[in-house]
Amino acid sequence: MAARICLRRENSLADQAARLAAVKALAKVLPARGDGASLRDVGGTFGALPPAGRGLATDLAYGVCRHQRLIAHWLDQRLQKPIKHSAWPVRLALLAGIYEVWFSERPDHAVLNAWPDVMRDLKAPWASG
Repeated sequence: MAARICLRRENSLADQAARLAAVKALAKVLPARGDGASLRDVGGTFGALPPAGRGLATDLAYGVCRHQRLIAHWLDQRLQKPIKHSAWPVRLALLAGIYEVWFSERPDHAVLNAWPDVMRDLKAPWASG
């Protein structure tokens, strides 16, 4: 039983690192201002992650880029006021979270439980709910 708990904790930390890596990559690809880098070039930084984490980070980064207009429009319709440029990584994390809920096969409750930790890692505890 203790081994299962330890394994779950390691998996959740690896998933959290993958989500954070995806948001950091998206910040380079979809900057608040100016032109971004190529996702293919930025995606090379996922190599430090374990294979499952690399897959999650790649899926999130490419998925957000692929569905950015749809997800961003949906998010903008629900925000009371726009997110400031200084909090751009928070917006990207929200986009990635929405993408993961809509397009992944993970249970919604697991996805929604994971993203507040990423927000805290981004130094934005105000966005963690």
